[in-house]
Amino acid sequence: MAAPAKDELHQLIDALTDTDAELWLAALRTRDPLLMKLITAPLDDEPETDEEREGAARARADLSAGRVRSSDQVRQQLPQ
Repeated sequence: MAAPAKDELHQLIDALTDTDAELWLAALRTRDPLLMKLITAPLDDEPETDEEREGAARARADLSAGRVRSSDQVRQQLPQ
């Protein structure tokens, strides 16, 4: 019979998405402190401001209207 801690770990692992499982596996294998911080960081729970909401709406409108450039197009315009 598995220990209660192992049973709980199995349940947690089974609940992970494939992407999350890959991240956790990489973090556990490498013991990379930055990766551990990133995957355990709390979600941003600050409320969205009116300014942020308006900026996102403008960005969506620009995208819908085709007023966007690819990163390659922007790089080509940068001085070398």
